[in-house]
Amino acid sequence: MNRATLLLLLFLAAPLVAQLPSAERMDGATVTSSFSKADKAAAQCTVRIESGDQFLCLGTVINADGLILTKRSELKEPIKIVVPNKSTNDARIIAFDSKTDLALLKSDYKPTAGARLALTSKLQLGQWVIGASGRSVRVGVLSATPRAIERSGGVLGIILGNDGKEAGGVTVSQVMKDGPAEKAGLRVNDIVQKVAGKEVLSREDLQNEIRKLDPGQKVTVICLRGEETKTIEVILGHRSSVFSVFEKNILMSGRTSQRKAGFDRVLQHDINLLVTDMGGALFSTDGQIVGINIAKVNRVEFFAIPIEDIHRLLKEHSAAISKASLPVAAPPKSN
Repeated sequence: MNRATLLLLLFLAAPLVAQLPSAERMDGATVTSSFSKADKAAAQCTVRIESGDQFLCLGTVINADGLILTKRSELKEPIKIVVPNKSTNDARIIAFDSKTDLALLKSDYKPTAGARLALTSKLQLGQWVIGASGRSVRVGVLSATPRAIERSGGVLGIILGNDGKEAGGVTVSQVMKDGPAEKAGLRVNDIVQKVAGKEVLSREDLQNEIRKLDPGQKVTVICLRGEETKTIEVILGHRSSVFSVFEKNILMSGRTSQRKAGFDRVLQHDINLLVTDMGGALFSTDGQIVGINIAKVNRVEFFAIPIEDIHRLLKEHSAAISKASLPVAAPPKSN
C-alpha cells in the first residue's frame, strides 16, 4: 500500500473514530463493565477532598475507622471530604509522609466496606490496572517496573545572567511569570549575593545552594537592587511547574502535579487521569488496591506509591493513627 492510499484510508476513517459511542471509549460503560470489581471497590473507598468550594484531589479510605490517604502537596485547610453518598464531613491531617507526598486524614466517616490491599510483587509489565477518578474508573496498563524517582530540588524561577566578582554576584536576567521569585518580589537586574546565608558569586554557586532545598521550603535571598540591599523570602517551587513553558510534552499535557519527583519507589502506568484524581487508588483487575496515585507527570506518565510503601507509612505513624481513633474527651462540667 502506497503512502497516498494509506493517507486516504486514514482520512476516510477519521469520522468513524470521531463517532465512537461514548460507552465504548476508555472510560465508557462497555470498558468499565469489564473491570466491575475495581469499579465497585472504587465507589466504596473513594472520597473527594475539598477546601471551601475548591476540589483539590481524591482520597482513599483504607480501613473501617475512616482513615484516609491522599496527596499532601495538594491540600489546603480547612479540609472537608465528600463521601460516596454525597454527604460531607470535616477532616483533619493526623500525619504526613515526605517520602511519598502522602497525608493521613481522619474524619467521622465510617465506610460500609473496608478496602482490600494487595502486594505488588505479582504485577507484571503490561498488566491492566484501574485508577479511581472523579467521574468513574479509568483503565490503562503498568508501563514500567517499580523504580526510584530522584528528587529534583526546588527552584527560584529565574534565568541567570552575568556573574562573578566584577558583577558583584549573580544577575537576574529573567523572572518567570507567576513563579516563586516573581511572587516574592525579585526583579530583573537584581544581583543575588547570598542564598540561605551562603555567598554566591557564580551561577554554579547559586544553583548548588538551591538544589540542596526542596520545593515548598522558604529560602532567604539577599540581593542588590541599584544601590539598595534587599532581603527577600522566597518559597521554592517545582521545576516542572515553574519552567513548563520550556517543556513541549508538559505544555501538551495540561495541568500536571506540582510534585512529581523525589520518590523512593513508584509504579508507573498510563491511565489518563487528572491532577485532581491523585490520592485515588490504583486497583488490580480483581478490585484490590495495589497503590495510591501520587503524580501526573505528563500526558502519558503517571506514578503511584506501591502498597508496600503504604504499609511502611501506616506502621511508622501507628501512634498518630491510634490517637486519632480514640474518642474525644468530653469538656469538664462547670460548677
